[in-house]
Amino acid sequence: MPRKNKGVRVWYRKERQCFEVGEYIRGKPKRHATGFSCREDAEKKLAEIIIQREGIKTSEQEITLGEIIAYYTQEHLPTLASPATALKCFERLLPFWGDSLLADIRKSKCVAYLEYRKKEFICWQRAGEYKTERVLSDETVRRELEQLQAAIRYAHNDNLINSFPSVWKPEKSKPKDRWLSKIEAARLLSEARKLEKACDYLPLFILSAHS
Repeated sequence: MPRKNKGVRVWYRKERQCFEVGEYIRGKPKRHATGFSCREDAEKKLAEIIIQREGIKTSEQEITLGEIIAYYTQEHLPTLASPATALKCFERLLPFWGDSLLADIRKSKCVAYLEYRKKEFICWQRAGEYKTERVLSDETVRRELEQLQAAIRYAHNDNLINSFPSVWKPEKSKPKDRWLSKIEAARLLSEARKLEKACDYLPLFILSAHS
């Protein structure tokens, strides 16, 4: 069965040790740009391709989430403190959400996206894209859906769309409390006493915090 076209994305080509921007068309890889030594440069090219492909429609009922993401990428992405992080989220979001409309945003579809990403992550691990085996966390998917919500919010605030649907997200992970063991505290105290400029007060702080 031919590999499904999940849209344009960034992948790593092991044999050439470089990042590429491409997609699968009728089961065959089509490379749009290649030879990037770092992922950030490839993601910048990905953003250019998204902008070129997506033309904004006049009717809100016809605007796809892919077009909203393209608008956000063009108008607002350069102002972000970490545009590469947002681009990475969009790379994950577009294959699933790109052709969807605002009216398609439902909790059931967001839950389906959560399951889709977890299955996709397992496939990537089997393909050897990750050195260690682990489970994709709900928190990671939550951040991606928050980025989708941010793009919709920007389009709404900029009067591109009138509606502002809420995007369901998995619950935030509970903060983990971890206390130093007695051995760890002793080691930390020992190292603090070696610091010439802080040895007069830092050990006292450590002792009071661990008491």
